[in-house]
Amino acid sequence: MSWAAEAYGGRLKVTKLEADDNPVSRDAYRIQGLPTLLVFRAGVEVARQEGVIAKPQLMALLDAHL
Repeated sequence: MSWAAEAYGGRLKVTKLEADDNPVSRDAYRIQGLPTLLVFRAGVEVARQEGVIAKPQLMALLDAHL
């Protein structure tokens, strides 16, 4: 996902969380499948994608919420 932070030039902050090492956060965000992508705007979850998707679909998801 580091490509996304570069591609969206400051409009997107990418962070990663190891689910097994962080069970409290995993449970708080209701992560059930890996990988899971959560998109937040102003601290509120606006989109969620569980499972692998192709880059064009990922870009469409991000474009819709940025």
